[in-house]
This record gives sequence, C-alpha cells and structure tokens, in this order.
Amino acid sequence: IDPSLKSESTEAVLLKGQSWTVMPPTTWRSKVMWVSQDRTTLSGTPQEFYSQIRGYRSHKRHHLVASDPVKIATQWNLPETAWDRNWNALSGGEAQRASLAIALSLGPCILLLDEPTSSCDVETTTKIERTLKEMGATVLIVSHSNEQVKRFCTDTVVLS
Repeated sequence: IDPSLKSESTEAVLLKGQSWTVMPPTTWRSKVMWVSQDRTTLSGTPQEFYSQIRGYRSHKRHHLVASDPVKIATQWNLPETAWDRNWNALSGGEAQRASLAIALSLGPCILLLDEPTSSCDVETTTKIERTLKEMGATVLIVSHSNEQVKRFCTDTVVLS
C-alpha cells in the first residue's frame, strides 16, 4: 500500500483481532471466501475444484474441514450427480449452489457473497439463508433484493 494513501480505515480490517497487513496471506486466504454470482468459467467438475482447493497449502496448514460440500448442497436440492458434471453442464442455480457449498465447507470466518441466491427459487433461497445463519460466519452480501436484505441482514449499507 502506498503510505500516502493509507488511512485509519485501512487498519480497521481485522480478522480474529489481527490486521490483514500482518496476517500471513495463507491464513487470510483460508479464512476469507468470496463467491461471485457470475457463472464460473472453470473447467472440470465441482468435485475436482473442491479437491484442488483442499490441496492448497493454505487449506492444509490452516484448516479443518467443517462440512462436506455435497452434504451442504443436497440440503439445497442440488443432486449429488451434479458434483461429477462439468461446470458448463450445470444450470446457473446449480453452479451457484455448488460454489457456495464449497466455500461454506472450507469453514471461513468471513464470506463475501455477490447475489448468492440470484439464480435460486424462493424455497432454495430460504434454505441457503438458514444454512448461512447456522454456519456462524460473518457474511457480507451484495443483494438487489430488498426482501432478502430485510430477512437476512443485521446491518446494511446502501449505495446509490
């Protein structure tokens, strides 16, 4: 960071009481997860992607698996067979649920979610929101759904 641009708000980013500026990057990468609403351009299958992530040093050293992503996603009506299909063969909602389940299964402290249920029906959205609350991670979402914000969020920032 350019010292002339540094401000108090830069130092306010803490994870478990530690500034991101002093935390080892591998710890940060294992505890903060981002899931985009955009359709993934990954090759392979969700199961292969999950296995690849579990092989990263940041997850070997700093992480115990909280849950099986397949079990998480089956609660959201994602069939187990979806995990062995290529990403590009999944519907938008299936890919979104698989991505989110992978992120949750890695036990993050913070989840950064961009429209996490935009491709899901009301029933699935409700199930996902329930799971997110039960997991206990801090969740920062971008949402265009005022109803979801009212149901799910404890604090809001409105950008115009």
